[in-house]
Amino acid sequence: MTPLANFLGLLVAIVSNLLMLPQIYRIYKDKAAKDVSRGMILIYIITQSLWIMYSLAASDYYLYVSSIVAIIIAISLGVFYWWYEIHQGGLFHCKRCGYTGTLAPGMTTCGCDDQRGK
Repeated sequence: MTPLANFLGLLVAIVSNLLMLPQIYRIYKDKAAKDVSRGMILIYIITQSLWIMYSLAASDYYLYVSSIVAIIIAISLGVFYWWYEIHQGGLFHCKRCGYTGTLAPGMTTCGCDDQRGK
């Protein structure tokens, strides 16, 4: 490979691995993953697993390292999804008062706004 091809391959590997980091950060920050598709996470993990197999067959070191990093990120996304949506049952977390728990059906806030004036 030419130096330009190596550079572009490395650049693509770095940028493509940044793809899911904002989603992981948002799940962590919001303490919820209700807007994340389980199917997308599963397909992403399968895709990265296939890229690892291909990179080994093709003896492509850059693609292999990139795919390993990507699958670590994909599995992290899956773990965050499991933790916040399945393990904790999709608990609500109020940024204003710090309440974490379930809400009554039809409620969208914990009610801390109602308590401020009292």
